[in-house]
Amino acid sequence: MENCIMKRLTSQGWETLRTLTAITAAIGAMICLLILAGCTNELTGQDENRGNGQALTLGTVSIEGGNTRAANAVPGVASGHSFRDDEKLHVALTAGSAQSAGTYLYDGNNSSWSSTKTERAYWQGSGNHTLTAWWGPAYSSSSPAVYDMPSDYETNTAAGSTLNAWDGKQYTAAADKWHITDLLHYSGTHSATSSSINLLLKHSMAQLCVNLLPGDGITAEQLQKATVHLKQAKAYFTMNTDGEPVIHNHDGEASTPTDVRLLKNGNTSSAYYALMLPGQTFAADRLMISIHIGNDIYKYLPTNDITTQANTCHELKLKVNKAGVSALSVTSTGWQSPTLVEATEAESFVTVENETAGSLLADGSALKTALASAGQDSPIKVMITGEISDQDLANLKEQMIGGSNGNKYFKVSHLYITASGATTIPEGFCKTGDNTNTALQEVILPEGITSIGERAFQSCTTLKSIQLPKKVTKIGKYAFINCRQLTNIQLPDGVTEIGEYAFVDCSSLTEISIPTGVTKIGERTFQSCANLTSIQLPETVTEIGQSAFNYCGSLKEINIPKAATSIGSYAFKSSIYNHRTTKTNQKYPSVNL
Repeated sequence: MENCIMKRLTSQGWETLRTLTAITAAIGAMICLLILAGCTNELTGQDENRGNGQALTLGTVSIEGGNTRAANAVPGVASGHSFRDDEKLHVALTAGSAQSAGTYLYDGNNSSWSSTKTERAYWQGSGNHTLTAWWGPAYSSSSPAVYDMPSDYETNTAAGSTLNAWDGKQYTAAADKWHITDLLHYSGTHSATSSSINLLLKHSMAQLCVNLLPGDGITAEQLQKATVHLKQAKAYFTMNTDGEPVIHNHDGEASTPTDVRLLKNGNTSSAYYALMLPGQTFAADRLMISIHIGNDIYKYLPTNDITTQANTCHELKLKVNKAGVSALSVTSTGWQSPTLVEATEAESFVTVENETAGSLLADGSALKTALASAGQDSPIKVMITGEISDQDLANLKEQMIGGSNGNKYFKVSHLYITASGATTIPEGFCKTGDNTNTALQEVILPEGITSIGERAFQSCTTLKSIQLPKKVTKIGKYAFINCRQLTNIQLPDGVTEIGEYAFVDCSSLTEISIPTGVTKIGERTFQSCANLTSIQLPETVTEIGQSAFNYCGSLKEINIPKAATSIGSYAFKSSIYNHRTTKTNQKYPSVNL
């Protein structure tokens, strides 16, 4: 009996043991799988997100054009930094169909970006990767969000002026609204590396800068009290997969326009700024800008379509007259810094409203006094309105140039002349003897000017922008020789004569179009324009002078008009690597370069 009982107990025990063993084995298998998964993630890095196991590390992250986000005016941001503590930079590494995404946080104390193991981006192999990075809202394909643009860039707590930003916060301060809207992005190709990658971020938004200049019946003081509004601006956006903003239109609507109040650059300034979504078009002959001075509203309608572009400043220089608004220039430039602190006195214009032609520099006048105390290291900005004569410009030439012992220097950095009456820019207007003019940066000439004198802007090596009036017909010899920072100049349609050596060594000039009234390209007119890649010659040109395009090393192609009957020696020496001639030009079916 005892043996039978013992045998029965042994049978039950084995059954229980088998059950316990099976349960233990299952639990053990699960633990091993979890351990293996953990080892794969932490040690081998071979899952779909961690590629070859090498994490991306970031070095210096800077912004194109320098610090243009007014960091010093944003509370809680250390001096010189463009980001706030714990701001996120989204990063994606893509190699073929494999991709790894990560998030990096900014440490203001060390000016560095770091990430945890679970939030890093990983190289997917040893070959080339597309690295995309952006500062702004995260992209979501499953639930894309719609974000607001500011309707008022000024500090304003009034209803309707608060920005409900993409980070879930509300902002009323000008600096904060600008900072949070100035989205940034980067895209480039990199090979997998254990070294830190430096990024140069570009601005994802477009920028608007409106400069107001006084015209007939309007004073500079009135413009300093104006408010400026952008009309019909796109108000909402979503994020694309590449981290850039995309215009969002509400369901069933072709557009979602809004009125945007621009940011004024200091109490004494007449420059106004806003950020705009790229890809929107402000149509010709439709209201784009309204300027409010007291109870009066002045309106600007562009004459051509303006389409906004990312990382580009669309700059409008508008002359405000009592009778209306006219554009002195409409240009696309590099990003500008909308200083969110008060403009200093040194940055202000000396503004003169001259009532009587010929009296611009009368004894005791504000302009003459200001010029007397200015110097090359402390040049002033000058704005002249009202009535002037050619003699006024001749007198101004003498007052703008100073020096002693034969050493001459220039005293003006920005010269805006919107006064009427003068017709000629005098010879050597901004020339400082044998020295270079390192002060002058920007010029707007009177609308009545018809002739640019010889050597008028010779060796103005820091001149970046000049607006030639529509009535100009003649550009004198050597007029812009050695203007090495001049990147673009629009020759008016009425120009019929361009003097010899006029644009020699304008090494930053990239393209130029010659008006149809020009028949001759003079000797050495564009010699040593090293970055000139494109030039359009009209069919009216019959003569190309000696060395006209000599040493234009970037010029790849030129069409020689069928009317051309004379090409001087060395006209294209060391310039053209490919050339074409018009088939109907029998005299020059080919050119000996």
